[in-house]
Amino acid sequence: GAGCGSQGAVKCASCDDMFWKDSASCKACTNCKAGKYTKAACQTSADTVCATCTAIDDAGSGISCTNAKNSQTTKCSSGNYLVQGTADKCTRCKVCGDGKYTTKACASGTPTTNAACSDCTAVQNAKDGVKLTCSSSSNSQIDGCTTGYDLVVGARGKQSQADSFRAIANGVYNWLSSAITGHKILDLTSGFRAVKADKFKEFLYLLPNGYSYPTTSTMAFFRAGYSVGYMPIQTGQRLGESHISLLKDGIRFLLIIFKVGTLYSPVKIFLPIAAVFFLAQECSTIFTPIRLRVPLQI
Repeated sequence: GAGCGSQGAVKCASCDDMFWKDSASCKACTNCKAGKYTKAACQTSADTVCATCTAIDDAGSGISCTNAKNSQTTKCSSGNYLVQGTADKCTRCKVCGDGKYTTKACASGTPTTNAACSDCTAVQNAKDGVKLTCSSSSNSQIDGCTTGYDLVVGARGKQSQADSFRAIANGVYNWLSSAITGHKILDLTSGFRAVKADKFKEFLYLLPNGYSYPTTSTMAFFRAGYSVGYMPIQTGQRLGESHISLLKDGIRFLLIIFKVGTLYSPVKIFLPIAAVFFLAQECSTIFTPIRLRVPLQI
């Protein structure tokens, strides 16, 4: 300032910019530190007035602001995600409860996202009120199943099928056997099963020497009135080649289905066949005379 060689000189009439006059000396204006904002600017006769930024609960890094209402941060503490706005805030991450699993993790930094949850795949025949847990859609876990089932079958999903041809064939088997037994069959050929030994022994005489005891036992249990339950399972990728021939063993599966059907529900097998032959005969009876009455064109 005029008459001042440097800051802190004994006598000053005025001070340069970024300095303020304190009695007879010039002092540098204060720069507000991190976490503070300028509440009042430095003046010729008064220093800068700094105020603390409004706190952001659970902030994981420093806070900056230009006034009391726009505190900003770049990261939240663990277990929180950042909601950016005029004034940032840290919000507790969603916690996936029982029966749900995390599909998207909570991110506390930038970019920031809340956790996302999805329902675990339901386990059929689970006890009422039993705790269901999972870490993905294909590994649901429970503490126990309902009692009273004579046969429990592990029902494979689409991802467990060896290829699309077998998936289609198994779908046909399931549909046909369901129609014959009158019960929904989710996986006719699954070998993953637990059964009461005394009930299973009743059908030993029906079992084929080769494939497929699962097909025979499932249909026999349904038609005998025994209880059958299903539990969804996910199987790993097959190692090696399957010994099942899609054509040869596929025909064998169909013969087994019809064999069990004729034993327990012969009407469901023979009535549709008889209806087809009856309609064919009726059509022949109706249209044959009509053809005979048509004169020949020479």
